[in-house]
Amino acid sequence: MNEIKIDFKELFDKLSNYEYAVVKLNSKFPKYSQGEDIDIFCRDIEGVSGIVIAFLNKFVTENSLINIKKYSNNFHIDLIYGKKIHFRFDLYKSFPDYMNVRIKPSLFDVVIESGISFTRANFTIKVPSQIDEAVLRYIEYQEYFASRPDKIKHIEHILSTIGDTKNERDDFFARVHYFIELSVSQFDEKSLFFRIKETLYYYLNSFLKGLKILKNDGLLTLLKKIKSKF
Repeated sequence: MNEIKIDFKELFDKLSNYEYAVVKLNSKFPKYSQGEDIDIFCRDIEGVSGIVIAFLNKFVTENSLINIKKYSNNFHIDLIYGKKIHFRFDLYKSFPDYMNVRIKPSLFDVVIESGISFTRANFTIKVPSQIDEAVLRYIEYQEYFASRPDKIKHIEHILSTIGDTKNERDDFFARVHYFIELSVSQFDEKSLFFRIKETLYYYLNSFLKGLKILKNDGLLTLLKKIKSKF
């Protein structure tokens, strides 16, 4: 029995009239490995899910099926092959409930409205702007880095995409300042809230500069620069 291979052109052609953004898109997409997923922010989650399910129906056989789970703010639509997830569509109508960051809900609409369309392979796909993609990756880093050190990849992505352009850095920090707060428990006192907010730019910018030095000049140079600060 031949294994399933998804051609995404038909799906994204049908989604062209919907308002959505594919976030944190893998650079190799539409190539993928079994078990991977794709995250889609969308305003009409029922409409988009209907398109996805209709598209996946063509892959249903005696060895494969579609599994759907609906939660408060997102849907999981899984194409199952041989009792394993072959590919997952993770649809969101709002941000997940994060523990370590608080996000203004309006950022969700901004990500979709500011999205851009580009051609990948032989079809058009909508993704966040470069700045919004960086902000979303920064959120993921803040939320999960303590338990998932591999999330440092998101900071590396930020560094590689906006680290060299001052205007883009300023836009990125403006987004972070306006839309993101750290965990509510850290803001029990109003004065503490403003102190943290005031210093956020400084520490994040220093961290990005440190990663860039580490990447370009090595650990020894970075340690020397840190030592010179004391």
